[in-house]
Amino acid sequence: MSAIPQVQLPPPPAAEDGPVPIEEFIRSNQAGVWRYLRLLGAEPAVADDLTQEAFLVAMRRGAFRRPFVLRTARNLWLRSRRDSSRHEKRLAEIATRLWQDECEADGGDAQLDALRTCVEQLDGRARQCVDRFYRDGVSREALAEEFGLKETGIKTLLQRIRAQLRQCIEGKLAR
Repeated sequence: MSAIPQVQLPPPPAAEDGPVPIEEFIRSNQAGVWRYLRLLGAEPAVADDLTQEAFLVAMRRGAFRRPFVLRTARNLWLRSRRDSSRHEKRLAEIATRLWQDECEADGGDAQLDALRTCVEQLDGRARQCVDRFYRDGVSREALAEEFGLKETGIKTLLQRIRAQLRQCIEGKLAR
């Protein structure tokens, strides 16, 4: 585990009446920055993260002014949108290549047929778990209760089943 770097905080900003504590600046501006990010279109969790990041930038630079924090939050949001757009574009390119290589000839019918065959070969708890989770839409929490396991146990079971199905499908398609 790597050590967490220590950050040297700049002195609090000076106001006409004296220094304004950093905590007070953050407390009085945090909700407004978050609301501004939501207005821009950020999801709540993204707005939370970007609000914190904007205040960290302000602390590093010693720029405890509302316009600076709002501008920083906006720029961080725009950067996150660019990055996610690039990521989505790369995913689309990869998916297109995969489709062309594996599914274009028959529209994916061979993969679906292989999946159906492999699911039919599952037995016992694995088959029940797959049916309940994917066909019936039962949550992992509900499955854990139903199967007498912890939720993490269901997560692990589903991961193992997916790996088993992947291997089975790849074997059938290789023929």
